[in-house]
Amino acid sequence: MDVRFGGAAGRNLRVFKRLCGEDNLGSVVMATTFWKNVDPDTGAERESQLHSDKRFWKDMIEKGSSVFRQDRGKASGEVIIRYLINRKNRVTLRIQHELVKERKTFAKTDAGIEVLSEWKEQKERYEKQIETLKREKEALKKADKQEIADVDEEMREYETKIDMNEEAVGRLRRTWDYMRESIEDHCVVM
Repeated sequence: MDVRFGGAAGRNLRVFKRLCGEDNLGSVVMATTFWKNVDPDTGAERESQLHSDKRFWKDMIEKGSSVFRQDRGKASGEVIIRYLINRKNRVTLRIQHELVKERKTFAKTDAGIEVLSEWKEQKERYEKQIETLKREKEALKKADKQEIADVDEEMREYETKIDMNEEAVGRLRRTWDYMRESIEDHCVVM
């Protein structure tokens, strides 16, 4: 499998499933792309793995998600759009239900829990790195001043990353709260 489907792509897929909700996965369409950049056998092998591996799309397909090849430019794009239009079923996403019907804050939604847990893990990794650097700095007390300055700089970088994550979490919470209020004012959830 192409390594580009690891890390962030896997996290994004987990968040996407939380946003939609298990009951709505039958309304999801996934498309494979870049068919021109790979030989047909390799492409078919990768596509098969997406279909059959639980780390990728298998559970979504089992719950009714559809997979299309976006391999003929506009023509295959139109096929996908026609498929979606012809479905004619209304969907209330899990995030909509949680924000409006259940009146949850973003942090208490399934998607929010997923996103915030990832940020918490990242913060813990950064804090561990800072502790390691502090120990290094103590060991360097008798060493070169430039080495100590380098360690200080690296520590500041991790502290900045933690601050940026916390600011991003705050912005995300405010955005979701605003969206929830906006949805409540303008939408009727089924």
